[in-house]
Amino acid sequence: GESMRIDNSGNLAVKGTGTSTFAGDVTASGTATFGGAIYGEAELVLTNTSTNASESPVLTLKRDSASPAINDLMGMIEFKGEDTMGASETYADITCKLEDPTHTLEGGSLRFRTMKAGTITDTFELDRGSVGIGVTPSHPLHVATGNDNGLVAEFQNTETTNDRNFGVRIKAGSTSVDYALQVQDHDAANTLFQVSGNGDATFTGKVLVGTTQDFEALNGRGNLVVGSGSGNEGITLYSGSSSTGGFVFADGTSGSQAYMGQINYEHSDNSMRFLTNGGTEALSLESGQNARFAGEIKSINQMTCEYSDISAGT
Repeated sequence: GESMRIDNSGNLAVKGTGTSTFAGDVTASGTATFGGAIYGEAELVLTNTSTNASESPVLTLKRDSASPAINDLMGMIEFKGEDTMGASETYADITCKLEDPTHTLEGGSLRFRTMKAGTITDTFELDRGSVGIGVTPSHPLHVATGNDNGLVAEFQNTETTNDRNFGVRIKAGSTSVDYALQVQDHDAANTLFQVSGNGDATFTGKVLVGTTQDFEALNGRGNLVVGSGSGNEGITLYSGSSSTGGFVFADGTSGSQAYMGQINYEHSDNSMRFLTNGGTEALSLESGQNARFAGEIKSINQMTCEYSDISAGT
């Protein structure tokens, strides 16, 4: 039977179930269709028999234009099929777009789209060295999505061996101006959490450790809450054996406003000291269990002293 036909319009038709081989270039100015119905067999195969490791089969899609311009489409691969109603649909496509035709500044992008809920959707884009997922990238890696009631990303290490299951490592600068991690709200109006390059961490809101209970409305002291409300809880200040650990109360940033009140533990002599009014020591609890007051001892109602070793001002 007939295996090949070239009609008077220049169209080439190759028929049959065998393999048709072209040793030279094949150029089609119209549509070239390759069809087959055997599962697992390719309809189009590019073969290179060279033994040179630097040579390989090449498929080239070329837009031949004398006036290239930004946003020119350079080539597209479509993956088409029918839906349950028999309508032809594009379920995915890959598109190359010219981003900059300027000599020595040439740039291009490669966009991957997939069908989602009946709409072809931007899924993945490579743009001049940057990667975008759901968005045209403005950073080396840019992820954006309108995923309702869902996560934008999840990282999971499925290794089950203890001490060999790690998460994500972020490396950045080493100064207070640099930051390794910054978390903002959805419109970038507020920075919620930031880890600077020097190790400083900044929280805009409250910090709850070991609990989800917010105490701000209950006692007005809810910026930092530590503990679950069950069992022993606490905060440990780990200082040097001759250093100071303590809490500082500030009401400003100028001079003594930054340390108006203090509670310090002096590890050099194992004493607990209470300072008021800009760093003036008011009370010292010494290692020998003696208490020293800097000022007078006053009683609002009644004070009973069971021990006589009370010193004031010394």
